[in-house]
Amino acid sequence: MPDVDEVTLFRAAVQGVRDCLDLLEESRSSSNTLCDGYLAILEGPDPKGQLRQFREQAKDIADGDVYRTALLSALNNATCEKSAKLWVMQSVNAQLLAGR
Repeated sequence: MPDVDEVTLFRAAVQGVRDCLDLLEESRSSSNTLCDGYLAILEGPDPKGQLRQFREQAKDIADGDVYRTALLSALNNATCEKSAKLWVMQSVNAQLLAGR
């Protein structure tokens, strides 16, 4: 299986966030606002650099933020697009069960 770059993994992880929000029956506009905001991180001439910057900044503020934590978990552990979505779902589920 070929390696998937981090930008592709991040896009898949954001889709995982969207899937979680759908399962939680969040409004479509709220889901779109959050996920579109995450995808906006990749806009510009250097998506990999911008994603690297997001990861560094998110480390300090992710604790307590269910979806940032889930995105970081996916980026740190996923090896393909499907696993990125699954890592997000697993992380969100674990955090919700833990009462965050």
